[in-house]
Amino acid sequence: MRFTDNEKATLYGLVRYPDLNDRELADRIDQKLSTVTAIRRRLFESGILKDVTLPMMDTLGSEILVIGYGSLNPSNKNAHGEMAKRITETCGCAFLLGDALDYGFFIGCANNYTDIKNDLDSLNHYLTHTGLGSDPWNYALFPFAVSKILNCFDFSPSLCRAMGTEPEPTTLDLGYKRLKCTELSQKEKAVLKGMVTNPGVPDSHLADIVDVSRQAIADMKRRFVDEGIVKNIRVPDLKQIGCELITLTHIQFNPHSQLTERKEGIRLMMDESPHMFAVSGTFENVMLHSHISYTHLDDIKKRLLGYYKIHDFIRGEPKISIFLTANLSFPIWFKFDRILDKTLGIS
Repeated sequence: MRFTDNEKATLYGLVRYPDLNDRELADRIDQKLSTVTAIRRRLFESGILKDVTLPMMDTLGSEILVIGYGSLNPSNKNAHGEMAKRITETCGCAFLLGDALDYGFFIGCANNYTDIKNDLDSLNHYLTHTGLGSDPWNYALFPFAVSKILNCFDFSPSLCRAMGTEPEPTTLDLGYKRLKCTELSQKEKAVLKGMVTNPGVPDSHLADIVDVSRQAIADMKRRFVDEGIVKNIRVPDLKQIGCELITLTHIQFNPHSQLTERKEGIRLMMDESPHMFAVSGTFENVMLHSHISYTHLDDIKKRLLGYYKIHDFIRGEPKISIFLTANLSFPIWFKFDRILDKTLGIS
């Protein structure tokens, strides 16, 4: 899909600055307010943009982020249709599931290692029992306390690469976050869950859903964002903006290369690649990228993996899973209902 310069600027601004209103965004990107409002409306109505409210689960009591990926049997279409339902029922940790018929991946989180192990054992049993997964899936576990989320679903770098514009320089902080579990009242829990399950709805509508005053909703939403309990994001339809491929890359590092020692390599990776999610522990890293073509993917691989191999950072060969956006669906789309219920103790 072709975009005008005004549409590119507004699309980027909406994704990069999701908490700004139209007037604030117009000032930020030097566009007319009427232009921003009209383009925003078109982008959402056409499905190019969707609002998502992410709960920052590390602040709410979750301890571990998990990413799984592996091959699928494309001929078993009935099992594909049931997969999201069964994973939701038996593997409650997953909040995002991508299915490209022959390959899949998920991202999730859990309160502790026991919960995540039970979920993964259930998922492996389901995939094997239905014949949907012929080979065991790969998993990467990242305890929040000793991992760094470098990009938490900010799609603006992917947008820049797809539209041929320069991304903003990366501000890199590799220090681990000191985790403090946030205590919430029952009313706050209800509002938080309402925000996450109904992203982008007006405060008046959300007030009716959770039976709380509109002013209380506005105050809580502002506080949740300010305190890092939730993060508002805008997710573009990567296929419509011209991305042909999504890749999930899992890299394991040599024990002699600590996270801080790889700082320049991480900066290169964040500045040069069209990433939309990235997490790194001491000895492994997982990233999601978008690419406009196989040529673009090959160029990124040569430059980034070449740098890491020259500096002897990588242990073994990186696992790179390639998904065609034309074939990729998301049966589980930022669905946090069960995760929030379990973490917050909501009955």
